[in-house]
Amino acid sequence: MALPGFEGRLGRLGFLGRSIAWGLATTVAAGVLTVLVSIGGHAAPGLRMLFVAAIVVPVALYAGLSLQTRRLNDMGWPALPVIGGWLLVGLLDVGLAHVVPSLARPGGGTVPGAAVNGILALSLLLWPSRDDAGSIPRERIVPGSFPRTGQPEAATPPAPAAATGRPASFGRRRA
Repeated sequence: MALPGFEGRLGRLGFLGRSIAWGLATTVAAGVLTVLVSIGGHAAPGLRMLFVAAIVVPVALYAGLSLQTRRLNDMGWPALPVIGGWLLVGLLDVGLAHVVPSLARPGGGTVPGAAVNGILALSLLLWPSRDDAGSIPRERIVPGSFPRTGQPEAATPPAPAAATGRPASFGRRRA
């Protein structure tokens, strides 16, 4: 059984919109929690921020990984190896930056690691969706047209206009 939010497919536009909403919601939640934690209590500021991070970071990671997993499923890529490899490249990148300081960037990591992150992030946004042999093209999907058999029903053609013998005027109501 998969975790909720990690199954299904998510197209490019849906991924972009949900990623923007996720980023804004995470920022607002972190700000609100920071204000609420700083109002009350006599704990040290570092301990307060640790409390905020302990709440916001797991939720943000869960949401981000679920979005990436659903987008990778839509692209036809296996999610676990791709995300695992992405995390491994990130860890190796940090280690390489510590071992070879001349490769390190000011923000952390190395230029090759930043290139890998950029390529993978752009592929999530720009890679086309997978078209399965058994899937229905999006323009043929009619809401509610799937019976219990799982096969789409044929779309019913529109009803013919009444034959009155006179030309129909577009946009005018008949009395």
